[in-house]
Amino acid sequence: MITLVCTKCGNMLHVDDGFAGGVCRCSTCGTIQTVPGRGQKHDNGQAIFERASRNGTSNELETLSEVVTSSGLAGSGMLRQSRSTKAAQAREAERRRKVAPVAVAAGAFVAVIVGLVLAFGVGRSGEKTDATEMAPTNVPAVVATPPTVRGPAFGPIALDAAGPVIYLVDRGDATRAYTASLQRAVAKSVSTLGPTRKFQVRYWTADGETPIFPPAPTDATPAAIAKVTAWMADIPGGRATDATSSLDEALAAKPAEIVIVTGKAWQLDESFANEAIVKLGASPKIRIHGVALGGAGGSDALSRVVTKAGGRFLEMDEATLAGIEK
Repeated sequence: MITLVCTKCGNMLHVDDGFAGGVCRCSTCGTIQTVPGRGQKHDNGQAIFERASRNGTSNELETLSEVVTSSGLAGSGMLRQSRSTKAAQAREAERRRKVAPVAVAAGAFVAVIVGLVLAFGVGRSGEKTDATEMAPTNVPAVVATPPTVRGPAFGPIALDAAGPVIYLVDRGDATRAYTASLQRAVAKSVSTLGPTRKFQVRYWTADGETPIFPPAPTDATPAAIAKVTAWMADIPGGRATDATSSLDEALAAKPAEIVIVTGKAWQLDESFANEAIVKLGASPKIRIHGVALGGAGGSDALSRVVTKAGGRFLEMDEATLAGIEK
C-alpha cells in the first residue's frame, strides 16, 4: 500500500499501489489527492504476527503467510515460491493492470468536474455577493429595527438615562402622513416610563408658537398619559416648522433625554447640526435620539447631532412606527 497525507485535513491515507501516479479522494474531507508513484511497502512479518496474536484474526495470519512466501522463506530453509503463489501474484498483477486505468480515468473525470466548479466560482467572484447588495431592488431603503426593548423606550430606542424625557415632535407637511401613528407611538412610549419618571411632549415651533404638554415635566401616571393623548389628537399639523429653535427650547429645559421625531430629516442642513452641536457642548449630559420617518435617506445632519449627544438614530417607515404603538 502507498501511504500519503491529505493536503487539506492531514488525514493519513492508505492507497493500493495500482493507483500510483493517479489520483484518489480523501475519505475524511473528500479532497482530491495525487498518489505518488513509489513502490509497495509491506508491514514486516513480526508486526503482522504480533497483531494476529493480539486480535486472533485469520486475515493477519494469512498476510503473514504471504509475506513469508513472497520472501522465499519457509520453515528453516530456502524454498522456491509455489506455483499457486506465482499464479495468485500473476492474477493480482493483472487485476491491478486493469484497475489502474479505470482509477486514473475516474480521477481525471473528478478533476474536470472540480475544475469546472472552480472556474464557475472564479467567474462569479467579481459579482456582488454581499447580502445587502443582492437584495431585491424593489425593497424600500429603510433601516430595519430590532424588536421593542423592555423598560422605558421609544420602540427599539432605550430611554434609560435617569431624569425627564422630552418628546420633540415635528408637525410639518412632511410628517403629516404619520400624525396618527406618531401620536399613539409617543403615548405608548410615555407609558413605558413608569409613574415616577417625568415627561413632556413638545411640538416644533411654527409661526411663533410651540405647543407643549404638560407645561412642565410631569410624572408619567395613567391620568397624565390619558391627558397628553387627548391633547396630541387636537394639535393641527401641516405647519412650516423650525427645527433649530425647537431644539434650543428643549435643551433649555435640561431634560435627561430628548427624542426628536420628524418626517423631514432630509431637509435639515449642516447649519442645524453645527448650531445644535455647539449648544450640546454647554449641556453635555443631555442624550438626544433621532427618528427619521420615511427612511428617505439624507439624514446626515440629524445623525451627526444624535451621535454627538450619545443617542441612537433610526430611519423608520410607517409599518415600523405603527408597530411601536401596539
